[in-house]
Amino acid sequence: MTRTYPERKYRELRGKRRVRALSFFILSFVLFLTAIYISFRAGSQQHGIIISLATLLSGLIFALLGKRALKISAEERIYRAGAMGEKQFKKILSQTDGYKFYGVPLKYGDIDALLISKRGVFAFEVKNYSGEIHCESGIWYRILRGKKEHINSPSEEALRHANALSRLLENCGIHTHVRPVVVFMNAQGRLQIHRCSVTVIHDKELLPFLSKFPPILRKNDKKSIAKCVKEQMFRNY
Repeated sequence: MTRTYPERKYRELRGKRRVRALSFFILSFVLFLTAIYISFRAGSQQHGIIISLATLLSGLIFALLGKRALKISAEERIYRAGAMGEKQFKKILSQTDGYKFYGVPLKYGDIDALLISKRGVFAFEVKNYSGEIHCESGIWYRILRGKKEHINSPSEEALRHANALSRLLENCGIHTHVRPVVVFMNAQGRLQIHRCSVTVIHDKELLPFLSKFPPILRKNDKKSIAKCVKEQMFRNY
C-alpha cells in the first residue's frame, strides 16, 4: 500500500532521530570502555587517572546527548499525528466498497485518500488537529490552550487537489465530478464550520455522509477511473 506524505515524513524523521541517538550511545559506550582500559593500564599513575576520568566524563556527556536525541521534535510530533489520523481513516474507509488509493501524487501535493465507488469519486483531505477548529467564510483557525492561531486552509487544498484530479481524468478521456471532502479525525464536538467552500466532516460522519449519495458510476466506469489513477501513480513513483 502506498504511504501518504505524513507517513513517509514521520518515518523519515523517526529514522533519523534513532540513528542520531544510536550514534551517540555507541560513541559513549566506546569512551566508557576506553576509560576502563586506560584506568587499568595506568594503575596508580596520576596522569593516567586524569585521562581516564576525562574519557569517562566524555562518555557520560555523549550518553546524555543520546538520551536527548531520542526526544521527539515538534515537527516529528506533527507528522506522527497526521500519520496516526490517516491510519484511523483507512480503517473507517475499509468498510466501504470501491477502489481506494492513498497518497495519490499530483503535480502539487498529494491526495491523502481517494475513493472510487458507485456513488462517485471522493478526494479526501485528512487532518488530525488538536484544539477547536473553525472555518468562517474560508478563513481557518483553531483555538488551542486558549490561544487563537491561523492554519493553512484544508478546504482550498482539497479543492485544488480535486480539480487537479479532474483534469488528470480528462486527459484519460474521463469526464466525471471529483468531490473534495475534508475529514477531521477525533474532532467530534470540536468543529465550528460556517460557509466553507467544501464539505467538512469529522470521522464519525464519514460513512453516513457517503451513504447519502445515489449510485452514479457503473462497474466499467469505476474500473476506467482506477486504471487512470494507477497509471498516474506509477509515473510518479
